[in-house]
Amino acid sequence: MAGVRDGGTSASADAGGTRLTAVNNVSEPVVTREPILAVDVGTVVTRAYLLELVAGSRRLVSIGECSTLGDDGLPDVRGALTRALNQCLEAGGRTWADAPRERALITSAGSLPRVAVIAPSPEDAAVATAELETLPLVLLDPMVLDGAGLNPDVIGAFLESGSPDIVVLMSGSRGLDHERARAVAESVGLGMAGTVPYLILAGDIRQFDSLKLMIDNYLPGRHQLTRPEPQPILQAVGRRIMESLYQRWSDPVDREPLTSPSGGMIIHSSLHGIFVAARNVADRYDVDVLAVHSGATYTMASTYTGMLNARRGVNVVRDDVGAATGRLALLREVGASAISRWLPFDIDDAQLLAHARQAQMTPWRVPVTVRELLIDHAFGREAMRATLERLGRRFEPDRTWRGGSRGLASIPPPDLLIGR
Repeated sequence: MAGVRDGGTSASADAGGTRLTAVNNVSEPVVTREPILAVDVGTVVTRAYLLELVAGSRRLVSIGECSTLGDDGLPDVRGALTRALNQCLEAGGRTWADAPRERALITSAGSLPRVAVIAPSPEDAAVATAELETLPLVLLDPMVLDGAGLNPDVIGAFLESGSPDIVVLMSGSRGLDHERARAVAESVGLGMAGTVPYLILAGDIRQFDSLKLMIDNYLPGRHQLTRPEPQPILQAVGRRIMESLYQRWSDPVDREPLTSPSGGMIIHSSLHGIFVAARNVADRYDVDVLAVHSGATYTMASTYTGMLNARRGVNVVRDDVGAATGRLALLREVGASAISRWLPFDIDDAQLLAHARQAQMTPWRVPVTVRELLIDHAFGREAMRATLERLGRRFEPDRTWRGGSRGLASIPPPDLLIGR
């Protein structure tokens, strides 16, 4: 979870002298051996954790929890940090005077990017998507530059509908592929700079050399070049995710309650932490693991399967079917009957719609009756099922699913299921 250090990090000092260390890649973190005060900041709930060494092993001693939102319904990160930390320290029998100096912030806020791959051919797209599936991110269906895909209007519609935070543009291996990739890069740079926040050009630098000046002018500081191979693409996207996370939390006012007296703090993505935890369990006990996590704004399913020392992780994250803010989208996708089948009582479509709308407007709401709690659980279960259905498609050889998807049946049977 929190309190991790990584061999590849970047650090910066703000005006207050606080050093904020952001993990700069997706390699295995090395766990520190000191007591830790950590906070997990979510969109709706903030939790603080006190971890101490007990009989030579780190143990979770106490937890503090509160809403991330203020009384006005707007995010109040600083206030949430203060409230959760005070609860946690009090429950753990500590005060701020003797609180651990090692501090860590893990968060899903700002760490769940939408990534789109644009490539000249399905084979080029597969080079990027095969590795990106191992990261906790929203991976959009790739766009192939063939036929209608060469139309600038179609490219614009693809980017507008998917709203990606990162676009990976593959240059391809043929002369025709290079021309198509350069045309897309030019379209992005000239007409879609506001739509595409960050562009990763995956190819030989010579293929994009003629566009360098234009891209530098229209996407300053929002692009990079990497080799068109799985690992370099994976590392480039991973670095960008952590850079965005660092930028999101660069304001010392937001994180001030957690700031260590020594001026140090570690920041990491909670979604990546969930996947690393599943991997560690799989490796330690030599089992295949399926982990499902439901947050207020997303639902994530991860598998870690295969032989020992040769396991592969696959992630699916859906930011449209979160436990709180995604109920309307889920209801539109699966229909009311798919939700009501999880309930032990009859409910009409209008009631489910009203419940979904209320959750959308007040995601911090706590159910006050058993009936409301059961409806919450029904939406959560269906969100998990829909996410697992999409995960199953990642294991099917025919990604076009012309013969019909087997969905959940395609997921390798796990030895251990972890859910939250």
